[in-house]
Amino acid sequence: MHIDVVAPIVLTLAIASSWRRTLLIFDSEMSASFSRSPLTMIATAISLSGFGLAFADHGLWLGSLIAIVSIAVATGIRDLTAVVVVLISTACFSSYLWLTCCL
Repeated sequence: MHIDVVAPIVLTLAIASSWRRTLLIFDSEMSASFSRSPLTMIATAISLSGFGLAFADHGLWLGSLIAIVSIAVATGIRDLTAVVVVLISTACFSSYLWLTCCL
């Protein structure tokens, strides 16, 4: 596969896997221990950076598509634990950075 096809897919997976954990910081009913945990901080950094890179690297239209598909895929990721989700998002995000910067 070509890098122009793989990179947006990997970025979409990175955002999607970290998005549900990012939403915890906006939930007023959630305890402070969840919103201040290192896993939530890492997931938030990945998802917000991913959204920024989606628009900066791929433009408005493809960036919007990446954002919409990421949020749609995030609704289907429910059964995984927080550690697994953050590991997946970290691996996908670092793969995206490697694909776009080093190749």
